[in-house]
Amino acid sequence: MKVAWGHYRFQLTQLTYVEVVDDPTISPEPPAVNDTMHGIGVGECNGVAGCQVEFIFTDAGEGGQYDWAWIKITDLSAATVLETSGFLAKGNIRAG
Repeated sequence: MKVAWGHYRFQLTQLTYVEVVDDPTISPEPPAVNDTMHGIGVGECNGVAGCQVEFIFTDAGEGGQYDWAWIKITDLSAATVLETSGFLAKGNIRAG
């Protein structure tokens, strides 16, 4: 996973937790067994190792207009450097 915003760049180097579930409030077309992914990992933010990311991605069907993401990135002191969420402006999350 790579995330870029403003003058920041985050690169995931290790996924430490992942859970995929079927959210009963989401009915993607075509159907997906698991439509929601929650993950936690560590990586580098602007080349500094040890930063943390937590994220939730949802797949609400083809086209991606109702796919949703939440991402929070913290630095070495646990200060939040990015927290954002919302429906995708473009692109598509695909659950398997």
